[in-house]
Amino acid sequence: MPLVNFYKYKKIFITGHTGFKGSWLCHILKTFDVEVTGFSLPAVEKCHFQSCATKNIVNNVIGDINRYAELEASMRLADPDIVIHMAAQPLVRLSYDRPIETMQTNIMGTANVLASALKCSKKPLVACITSDKCYENLETDKPYKETDRMGGHDPYSVSKGAAELVAASFAKSFFVPEKQSILTLRGGNVVGGGDWSRDRIMTDVVNALADQTSPVIRNPSAIRPWQHVLDVLNGYLVAIEYMGRQQKGRFEQFNIGPKSNNEASVGVLAAMACSAWGGKLQPEILEKPTDLHEAKLLKLDVSKAAKILNWSPKYDLRRTVEKTIEWHKAELAGSVMSEFTESQILEYFDGERANA
Repeated sequence: MPLVNFYKYKKIFITGHTGFKGSWLCHILKTFDVEVTGFSLPAVEKCHFQSCATKNIVNNVIGDINRYAELEASMRLADPDIVIHMAAQPLVRLSYDRPIETMQTNIMGTANVLASALKCSKKPLVACITSDKCYENLETDKPYKETDRMGGHDPYSVSKGAAELVAASFAKSFFVPEKQSILTLRGGNVVGGGDWSRDRIMTDVVNALADQTSPVIRNPSAIRPWQHVLDVLNGYLVAIEYMGRQQKGRFEQFNIGPKSNNEASVGVLAAMACSAWGGKLQPEILEKPTDLHEAKLLKLDVSKAAKILNWSPKYDLRRTVEKTIEWHKAELAGSVMSEFTESQILEYFDGERANA
């Protein structure tokens, strides 16, 4: 059944809606006729949320998931059918500078969201968005399955592994016994138009190309599971629909990653972006790489999502890069980016709407 038929007219509460993926999700749900309440810290000055005037299409609540009473009151008032928890401190390198903030937000913030959802009258389904970094990464060629051990080297990765354990504890202790469903969703490295976050490879590449300079790349050999923002959000929505159609409370975890041919090095991705941009600029390698630990190899096994959800990503790596560059070129040309974002969404979900 098309996704739009499941989501139409539902009430959804999103934490972190001012973030990159959160803002894109709000625009997707707008095309599905969903009533969205977003709860998040204020948006930064330059971001997808600001460029696309996302506050105009949601019930926009500025708040902090670390403040339980404020969060719980907002969620009760929204009376959601579904809660999608995306708020986080999302950057690996920043977690070295702000380890306590990272742990507080990503671990206790998750606990606050889950505890708030237990107080809602509709007993909403809760989807916690974590990360592929939640796994204890041994940096082997073996893709990680949902049953593999949680872990992490840097504070960010540890916080995401711990958030998974928090969700599992709430599921076993409170949600499933009360016939309320919960799932965790682990995406790969997401790229797409409108992400200007620091220390993101596509952000650095696009900013450099827009300034007509060569992008400077660190860790060019590091391999990541790259995926377009629409692919990963579609995967989230398919998983939530699957859980929402169950007759009793359940707990599930899914990797929502790209196909294996989207796993590529940072250097390959940067060169592909330069090619898609056009011109003669090529990446330059940073001569003195940082001494901060960053994983060199990380792969996801998405066979569970393929088997149970009948889901697979639509965009290969080249298409992923091209759609990202298209968005940023449109933004530089002065396009109305809310409309351009919607055009990319409608193109992506064209088959869903045709069958609705």
